[in-house]
Amino acid sequence: MSHQKNASTHSLVLVSDRQQSTILAALRHYQEFLRRDEPGVPGLRDIASDGGALIPLSIKEIDDLCEETNFGSDLKAIQVFLAACAKN
Repeated sequence: MSHQKNASTHSLVLVSDRQQSTILAALRHYQEFLRRDEPGVPGLRDIASDGGALIPLSIKEIDDLCEETNFGSDLKAIQVFLAACAKN
């Protein structure tokens, strides 16, 4: 689709341990869905692409996101994020 783009916005979300575990499980489930290229849950690709507005994450990008979700962001990354937010 030619209207797809990479989003340049970021979000900061604070989650409990249970929420973090559920997010990781959902990411791994979606990653497996991509690996198998199966129909999966109806609407899953629409959710991952925000209705076609974004390019969905690749399997490798999901791995990276799982690692970041599991271990969190380092202090420097958080400081850079907050500084960028303050400018906006």
